[in-house]
Amino acid sequence: MIWKLAVHPAHQSLGIGLRLLDRLIAEAAGKAVRLSYVEGNEQAAGFYRAYGFVPVDRTRPERPGWPGEVVMEWRTARPL
Repeated sequence: MIWKLAVHPAHQSLGIGLRLLDRLIAEAAGKAVRLSYVEGNEQAAGFYRAYGFVPVDRTRPERPGWPGEVVMEWRTARPL
């Protein structure tokens, strides 16, 4: 499970996140790869969907008023 993958805003859109995911997927050697992001973070959702991750679960918020998390799993090769 990947927990809290982030790239500093000043360095986003430079391919750093893609390279990190490429390396993590390669290290997993065919095993399932899951990650989570805070529900409502559409930028993260779009980034992970574009890579090939699909939603598989949602977690309940830890406290009332807090967001839950969306759990995604990598199932296919990243589109070119």
